[in-house]
Amino acid sequence: MNLETEGIAVIGAADLFLETIEKLERIELLENEEEIIQGDSCATLLTDDELTHRLISPVSGRIIERNERIIDDINLLEKDPYFEGWIYKVIPSNIEYELKYLVPFASDRTY
Repeated sequence: MNLETEGIAVIGAADLFLETIEKLERIELLENEEEIIQGDSCATLLTDDELTHRLISPVSGRIIERNERIIDDINLLEKDPYFEGWIYKVIPSNIEYELKYLVPFASDRTY
């Protein structure tokens, strides 16, 4: 999740999460104007072996835009998850409260 200067939260899938999914086939998204809740599923990723992977929402709020391009080209989600492969733009309902439950993420982290 990236909080833009206008207060809009852009939600995507972290590359480390995507690396755990093999042969991603498609994504099922919620509709614009739907409400999402932090910690609940906000998208479903399906693989060619018929496995279902749920993406958990980092924030609560109202979806104002969903990325239609990733429905037609799922490769955007894998190739560019932080830019062209974003999933939703959301108006957060209580960002100050929910931010304290989020952990900063860096994809270049080593373990």
